[in-house]
Amino acid sequence: MLLAKPWLIDVGLQVLSANPESGRAAKIYLDVRFWGVIAELMNFAFIGWFAGQGKTRYMLYQQGFIALINIVLTLFLCSL
Repeated sequence: MLLAKPWLIDVGLQVLSANPESGRAAKIYLDVRFWGVIAELMNFAFIGWFAGQGKTRYMLYQQGFIALINIVLTLFLCSL
């Protein structure tokens, strides 16, 4: 997906007929979101592994840790 990222974003914005100003903002947003795909796929893999091992408590810990990181990063990045 990362190799096809520039092509996917450009084609998607052309299909949606985005105007240049919103297209630039969308391109920046989608560029950042594509890097999040890697973390999300890892999250799915860990959830599946924990569930398969019967370690659902660790799934809860993982999701709580992700939520805390999300809160801290949101507060930090919004204050910039």
